[in-house]
Amino acid sequence: MKIIFEEIKLFAFHGFYKEEQKSGHWFSIDLEVEIFENKNLNDDLQNTFNYEIAYQICVAEMKNTQKLLETVANNVLDKILANDAVESATIKLFKHAPHKMPDAKKVGVSISKPKNNFVSF
Repeated sequence: MKIIFEEIKLFAFHGFYKEEQKSGHWFSIDLEVEIFENKNLNDDLQNTFNYEIAYQICVAEMKNTQKLLETVANNVLDKILANDAVESATIKLFKHAPHKMPDAKKVGVSISKPKNNFVSF
């Protein structure tokens, strides 16, 4: 099963250039969170992944100014994947009207990650 967010719009101050970090931009997030199948699913929120948590993670990470979209996207995924119910996640993070690119409507990154199930020694 997948939980899907389409175009979460947030204003934030991410960017490599100081001007971007000062003036800010509109960003949008598309997010897919694949959760482990729960055979006991019965309309109880305790038996699934509360998608409000994923939304709150996106909002919190967008407030944490970074130079690179890749850093923001990875931070979101790492926090979502920390939830036991989550199997994998994909994020598309877009910056609208990017700095120094007057002809581009938006630019973004797409990252997919599975839950990291290996044990390190």
